[in-house]
Amino acid sequence: MDQVEAEGMRRTKPDLYQRQRGEGYLRGVQEDRPAVITINGTFASLAVQELLARLHPYRNRPNSQLAYIGGNFTEVQLHTEPEGEPCNVFKTHVGRGDMTPLLNMPGIL
Repeated sequence: MDQVEAEGMRRTKPDLYQRQRGEGYLRGVQEDRPAVITINGTFASLAVQELLARLHPYRNRPNSQLAYIGGNFTEVQLHTEPEGEPCNVFKTHVGRGDMTPLLNMPGIL
């Protein structure tokens, strides 16, 4: 609960937060370790859901309309984008999993 209170104070009263933190009133609050497990877990489950949807098509929309699924938890939003031009950074690597040796890396057995 102390961490929740401190986080609320940091957002609503930043001056008071900095003063109390500097004076040691916010003991036990670890600023450098954000709670990301819930966000990581949510996106991991979305990734598994996406894999299952592509292996066993069940959606009302075709997969080509859902090439990208992203989210913004600060605004509580999920958004999708349809297929488009390949990313310039990765387009030279598209389909390389279908080669021998796998990914053109002999060390992978």
